[in-house]
Amino acid sequence: MSINTSIWNITDTEGKLAVANGLLNCSGGKATPAWDDPRLSSKQGFTVVAGLTLDIAMNFSGFGANGSEIGLDNSDPIIADLRPCFFPVASGALQIKPSSGTIVTPITLLTGTSYQFRIVLKNGGAIWYYSSDGGATWLPLWEESSGLTGTLYVGYSNKDAIWTSDFIRLYKGQIKAKAVNTAPAAPTPTYGAELLTDGALEVWTSTTDLTNWLEQIAGTSTVNREGTTLHGGTYACRLDVDGSASTCQIYQTVTAPAGSWILMTGWGKVSDATGNPTIRLNLSGAYFGSELALTTNYAQLKQTQRALAANPAIYVQRGTVATANKSIYVDDLSVKVATTASLLTASSDAGTKNGVFDCAPTVAAGQAVGMVTCLDNASNPQNYLHAYVDHGSGKAFLLKVVGGVTTELIAGNITYVAGRQLRVVSSGTKHVLYYDGTQIGTAQTVDTSTGFGTLMAGFQTDSGDSVGTLAANV
Repeated sequence: MSINTSIWNITDTEGKLAVANGLLNCSGGKATPAWDDPRLSSKQGFTVVAGLTLDIAMNFSGFGANGSEIGLDNSDPIIADLRPCFFPVASGALQIKPSSGTIVTPITLLTGTSYQFRIVLKNGGAIWYYSSDGGATWLPLWEESSGLTGTLYVGYSNKDAIWTSDFIRLYKGQIKAKAVNTAPAAPTPTYGAELLTDGALEVWTSTTDLTNWLEQIAGTSTVNREGTTLHGGTYACRLDVDGSASTCQIYQTVTAPAGSWILMTGWGKVSDATGNPTIRLNLSGAYFGSELALTTNYAQLKQTQRALAANPAIYVQRGTVATANKSIYVDDLSVKVATTASLLTASSDAGTKNGVFDCAPTVAAGQAVGMVTCLDNASNPQNYLHAYVDHGSGKAFLLKVVGGVTTELIAGNITYVAGRQLRVVSSGTKHVLYYDGTQIGTAQTVDTSTGFGTLMAGFQTDSGDSVGTLAANV
């Protein structure tokens, strides 16, 4: 049996392609490996239409240093850097090349395992899937919202991978509607009892010592009682920062469980607003919060953070911006724990735990916005995955919550831009986090088969922010 040359353009100068036992065999690359030799490219071009589906069955015995590309392209014949395509590279890392934009690497393939890969074109974009059980279960890998136009050709371009392929098919299939596609209204957070003792800063042992707060100072910075420049009551606290902007802060330990979301509020002002000075409200052990801007008038300060450990200390500290030789006034502080369910938007049922889950956070300084997936119960959330953007720390996070206990899986640096996509791709036990098209951290293994549900909801710590559109491609 041989390759049908009436259907396929073949480039194979060193005889690496052969058909045997009903399989296309590729025995690697040239002695001096080069893309597109060997190569198999369809002679017929196919017009891009929604639902056009490519299915490929492959089994790799070696990935080589550079791998192989399998997919679609506008070039006739196809050439290396196919788009869209599957691109297994060294050690089995499976790269997804979308029609345009950043390449992503959602999973790692194994040698000796039969895989099926699928690309489904939709109106403006495509969805990638794979199966490792003969097509009985298709797991999503990626979704893009912009796609190719014109005429596409299909095929394989190899450099040095070794594989067999049982079939390659292109047909008009059905497009699945998004399982979730909604822009939910913001939640209204609710909170528990006040946690601070003397949050009003009224009780002083002396003019420089709060009775219920500890202080931390360095250099010639000082903490002082303020009886004139007040927001309310009889006294406020004045942080007089020295010319070197040395440490100047007060703190108090509160009772709160690990994983809880803690709202810290207060009122602050500064003696001189030159240089846009800042203040921070921070939990001990937490990622640094936002630099909250100060003016020469009292304004409300607000910061919400996740407690990384039980019973954190609450720090009120001079910011790192333009605080030297200035007095910072703080008054009427409050600390409360949010009810987790009240931070969630209305939930939608994705119908599955496997999918490409998206939101588009817009989040103010000091707050967090994201989504929960695989949620068991919206009114009493106990088991779920939680992805969010924290504007203050400049990070994107992925958490797992099992039986109400939070475990941080990923905390990765990002450059926050309002409305950019936050994505979680869940395929079986593998879960990958992306922000603005870039993978954050590594794929995480979480077994969601027991206890977890199929609900999806937005998450935001302040009702003035937005999760954007929640979407689930499954």
